[in-house]
Amino acid sequence: MTGEMPLAPGHFIITGYTTGAGCTYKRNPTYWRKTIINGKEYQIPFIDELVLPIIPDEATRIAALRTAKVDLWWIVPYIYKESLEETNPDLIATEYLSGLVTRVRFNGLPGYKFHNTEFRRALMIALDNDAIAESIFGKGLTRNYPWAPGPYYPSPEETRESVEVLFSYNPELAKQMLVDAGWDWNYVIDIDCGAYPQWDIDLSTMMKAYWEDIGVKANVVVRSGAAAQAQIRSQTFKDIVIHASGPKAVYMALPSYADPNVQAATQDDPTAYEMLLEIQSEMDPVKRTKMVKELGLHVTEQANAMMLVHWYGLNCYWPWLKNFYGEFEGGSEYFMPWASTLWIDQELKNSMGY
Repeated sequence: MTGEMPLAPGHFIITGYTTGAGCTYKRNPTYWRKTIINGKEYQIPFIDELVLPIIPDEATRIAALRTAKVDLWWIVPYIYKESLEETNPDLIATEYLSGLVTRVRFNGLPGYKFHNTEFRRALMIALDNDAIAESIFGKGLTRNYPWAPGPYYPSPEETRESVEVLFSYNPELAKQMLVDAGWDWNYVIDIDCGAYPQWDIDLSTMMKAYWEDIGVKANVVVRSGAAAQAQIRSQTFKDIVIHASGPKAVYMALPSYADPNVQAATQDDPTAYEMLLEIQSEMDPVKRTKMVKELGLHVTEQANAMMLVHWYGLNCYWPWLKNFYGEFEGGSEYFMPWASTLWIDQELKNSMGY
């Protein structure tokens, strides 16, 4: 850092940042990369200025997209798919499965309310995840936990009834389970969530409504993103925190679900930890795969955390944005790999009335 402006050898140089408004960048004239088109070498980036606006309100972002105030928005909620097709048929929209899963993390450590497994299981059974996904996102997966589908995800034949019931949406059963487990009906659950994205607040509000339908009291506590993450890392949230994370690769997921030495772990599950240690020492890949599946079933059965939705989104852009084909990332945390080769076909934009 020099003064207040960061330095980097990237394709753009930041020229300004306004809190709540956005960032502006100019082309880096000494950027090292070049590209070849039709046998001719060109210096990149092609565009002279890049503007990344901050538009907190979702309706305002959609309006900016509809009116071409922005050329590209790559995290458009799927629920706008039909209306955008009707109002802006020329707008290009590519569908993708998000890299983020929205999930609920219980504080299951000793001394906390949700150290009781039956409480966690009952609240999970009281939610209609499919309806929640449809209402807020328009489309999403609700069975992508604790890790992404693949060789470690149990097949329907490998699952068990005690796991399947968690996804059954049975409010009567959920209420009876709470009665049998000794739930205090005067207790008020705190659902902690970040102020952004808005759908975390919407999800928290829907969960609250479902739980109140079976007589459980709840309160939505909206915090800044930094404050919400700090609570997760310090294990100090009172009951529940809602947050997003990637559908985990096994090597990343196992410790956070089972290892008590991991800072973000908020469960007291010695069985899971023992299973984890056995997996880490097993060298036979066939045996290890079976063991990982068993751990996944155990973690789900215990409702150590519950997945709400792995949502679909839309990557929307106007046809005058050239050298862009709907890419989202170029790898983990490598956003906007396409920025250096974008260019605007201004003639096309003008001919379309913008």
